[in-house]
Amino acid sequence: MKSKMISPEQTLPISGLSAELERSVSAFSHISDVPVVFYDNNGDPVWRTNTEQRVCDYSMSYKNTESGCRRNLLSSINYAASLGEAYVFVCHGGLVNIAVSYLGENGPKGCFIAGPVLMGELRESILTKILSVGQFPVELYSTLLLLLKSMKSRSPGEVSSLALLLNNSVVSAIGGSDAYLDTRSQHQKQVKIGSALQNHKKSHRQMEYPLDLERRMFQSVKSGESREASDFARQLVNEICVLESSDMNAVRAKLFGLYALLVREAESALEKGSTEPDHELQDLGSLYDSRDPEELETNFSEIINALSERFGRSLYHGDSEIIEKVVRYLSAKHADKISLHKVADHFHINPSYLSSLFKQEMGLGFTEHLCQIRIKEAKRLLTDTNLTMVDIAQKCGFDDQSYFTKVFRKLEATTPKEYRKIHRRSDILQY
Repeated sequence: MKSKMISPEQTLPISGLSAELERSVSAFSHISDVPVVFYDNNGDPVWRTNTEQRVCDYSMSYKNTESGCRRNLLSSINYAASLGEAYVFVCHGGLVNIAVSYLGENGPKGCFIAGPVLMGELRESILTKILSVGQFPVELYSTLLLLLKSMKSRSPGEVSSLALLLNNSVVSAIGGSDAYLDTRSQHQKQVKIGSALQNHKKSHRQMEYPLDLERRMFQSVKSGESREASDFARQLVNEICVLESSDMNAVRAKLFGLYALLVREAESALEKGSTEPDHELQDLGSLYDSRDPEELETNFSEIINALSERFGRSLYHGDSEIIEKVVRYLSAKHADKISLHKVADHFHINPSYLSSLFKQEMGLGFTEHLCQIRIKEAKRLLTDTNLTMVDIAQKCGFDDQSYFTKVFRKLEATTPKEYRKIHRRSDILQY
């Protein structure tokens, strides 16, 4: 492919920048005495200011669009767009440049590059590197030496201030800067999702729906662990966003489904009349109105937090704070090997006192309550899954199937197998 050459004297195409934006950036350039060039997304210069003394324009490496110099420039333009703020980078010759992306509603429109800037002293080694890497014509060496030696040396702090000033010059010049900042924020979020998706692809792992994360969120909701449930909800939204490539409609559809399942659980688990249709409409509305993955994550986690608190309030109606904690603990840990003594140790309380207080507050013994929780979960698994009886027994905290069947028959007046025959969901495949 034939290399495209750029001359500093060539006529630049129309930049597409507003007059106010051009004036603002020009003011920055002349006050700071730093040249600025605006590049389109292909890395082609379309507008410039104060570039009479710009060293790069004399470099054969810079003019060659396939050189390492230009690849570094294009890479920096792209990175500045993903960063959403000023990006300071070093060129191959060792000089510093500042990149500030200009974003439109449909993504980056281009990038302002301020520089090159000399940071620190112009040592002989740096000078030699600039002349070598830049591939400057030998006949221009004397001119270049004068230009380089006339460049003001900047400290790291000064470069940082210049970056901030250029960024503010761009933002302040755009009409409705709040809207522009919002656009930049949206772009950053989309880039974040895209980056996560690329990381998944690079790992060569098949992207699967996070069923375990969903299960843990449901368990936390039903046990009233609102903070834990909210954290799981945020993680779940992020995972689904990556899975759906940040397709907001697809993500919303999945979250609507999860919400419907939780509401159904609430209707069966909470007291009759405790579900609130108006709140449900508000919840669905907040999910529908979410503009981006981050807002969707926030709204969904708040919904899950509220649902979890409702479940938590339904678990216990007494006056003892310690029993309330024990009830929630049993609901969350029912699949583990739990005993009265272990729970008493966990909450630093005397086992006999805990047993007595529990029966007084709950109206039934510790073991009876634990069995009720386990059988309730077993009924759900019998209805909604194809798990074997052995697997269900283990998932519900029973050491063996025979004891599980014995407890189930005692509480439900039927066997697990018979219960499944009657209550299995029609959409669950039978083997």
